[in-house]
Amino acid sequence: MKRYSFFIVCTGALFLILSLPACFDSSKKQPAPFVKLPDYQKVIDSLSRENISIQKSVRTSGEVSEVIIDEPNWKSELALFLELDFNTSGNKDNYKIEDKKGTLVNLFQRSYTALKEGQKVKKAIVLYRDDKLICAEYFIQKNDYPYSMEKKLTFYPSRGFRASWIQKLDGLIDEEVDVEVRWIQDTVLQVWNFDAKTEFTPIRVNTSKQGSNEILTFTQGDEQIAVLAESTANGSMVATLPVFQSTLTYMHEGMQTKGIFRDEYRGENYQVFFSGYPAKINFMDLSASGIEGRWDVEIIRGEERSRAIGLFEQFGKRVYGTFLTKTGDYRFLEGELVGDSFYVSGFDGRHLYRFTGILKGDSIVRGSYASGNHFLAEWVAKRNDGAQLEDPTSLTQHQGHQISFSLEGVDGKTYTLQDERFQNKVILLQIMGSWCPNCMDESMYFREIYPEFHDQGLEIIALGFEHRAKSEASLKKLRKASDDLELPYPVLFAGSTKEVKEVLPQIENFMSFPTTIFIDRKGKIRRIHTGFSGPSTGKFYAEYKEDTESFIRELLSE
Repeated sequence: MKRYSFFIVCTGALFLILSLPACFDSSKKQPAPFVKLPDYQKVIDSLSRENISIQKSVRTSGEVSEVIIDEPNWKSELALFLELDFNTSGNKDNYKIEDKKGTLVNLFQRSYTALKEGQKVKKAIVLYRDDKLICAEYFIQKNDYPYSMEKKLTFYPSRGFRASWIQKLDGLIDEEVDVEVRWIQDTVLQVWNFDAKTEFTPIRVNTSKQGSNEILTFTQGDEQIAVLAESTANGSMVATLPVFQSTLTYMHEGMQTKGIFRDEYRGENYQVFFSGYPAKINFMDLSASGIEGRWDVEIIRGEERSRAIGLFEQFGKRVYGTFLTKTGDYRFLEGELVGDSFYVSGFDGRHLYRFTGILKGDSIVRGSYASGNHFLAEWVAKRNDGAQLEDPTSLTQHQGHQISFSLEGVDGKTYTLQDERFQNKVILLQIMGSWCPNCMDESMYFREIYPEFHDQGLEIIALGFEHRAKSEASLKKLRKASDDLELPYPVLFAGSTKEVKEVLPQIENFMSFPTTIFIDRKGKIRRIHTGFSGPSTGKFYAEYKEDTESFIRELLSE
């Protein structure tokens, strides 16, 4: 049953703004010349078969109206998109088509720019991920004195749409209208703002109902982290994050969500409060540009200075990227550029990262970097497409002696390199910890290549170093990481993070979790790789994989 139906009439009753009927003659329809653009008649047909209500917000002349419609007339609601009449044979030669494929994120963008002044649609853009439409946006402009109009339309097939326009008629109309329509469904995209003391760290999460429980899916760039949130007797939801020793406890209060993030690695009393709301339907902002590329970064905390490479990619005003250091990367970060100010943030189940900055030509100034609510630093950057870090195979050295140990695995067995299964084998010795996100990424990569090389004589052994010395609690943390990651190779408890030198006295200048030691069939150390350039780093990750697998093949062939 429709709770409300309404429309808005412009000042002077001259223009119907909302709920316009679609006016076109289907008998004259010609084959669409442009691929990748959505067919809104098919969209209407599809939505009409689904049981979706909508929430509509209208802002005009300083007033805001909101309404819920249980049974939308989709032809009326999407009339503005139908009336674009954009993908027609007459427009075939009237637009310049440009494509962009992401290198840090798996996105494909196609833009259409009008070549002639008289075109109603000045620019259109579509954004896809794996051939699935994410967003379509249109910019319409008309100047016919005394009337002028600018209109922006954006459509998200899984979430809703937004329309915003300004129209003026000399002496009669001067009006701005903004209409936002969101689908009401079991899956809702929210923005959770974590309190980092000086500012909030915004993280996007999809919440999907599953009976009395929920599935939370944190999405940054190409990564999706899904976790089950279980309901409790007091009405709160509790989610135990995969791999790490961290939890989210929260409650929904109407449209708002309030909760606490806890990280056991930082102590029993460590907590970060957050609040969340449904994400707005935002425009991509076709004119946004400026941050994409490679940057030479300096991170500053007091007297400490450290170097990094900033990698950023832009689609509209959405920014995707990471920071790469000699000890690892900051994983998947995502955010927005508005004017000359931007932010990127990320949540991996343990770390809550937020970077902000201001673009000033080929520099980034007044940068702020926060981790959770316990760490704050400054940073600056210069654009440098040739920025490089030190060779990761040159940072950690060894004395040449063979490695020897006897350690307990998370399976309760004791392992040594003298065990029969490791004889005459090429061994990757992975120095890691359950608390380390880069170790998680490296472990997933090793899990991926293990089946290919294991039958040829490769063994992988993970040496886990935890924050505390050996205890049942430390073993439990390491076991959880191994189980959640489904690692097919032995994971051993090696000691606390301060005991690396004691367990591996052959290693000099150890500086990073993870670090990988390559051992040949004769037990000789052939290479030590410091840190890990993970999947968020694009070509750096591709080059790392190619080099690592090539070296493994070389060792196996000896």
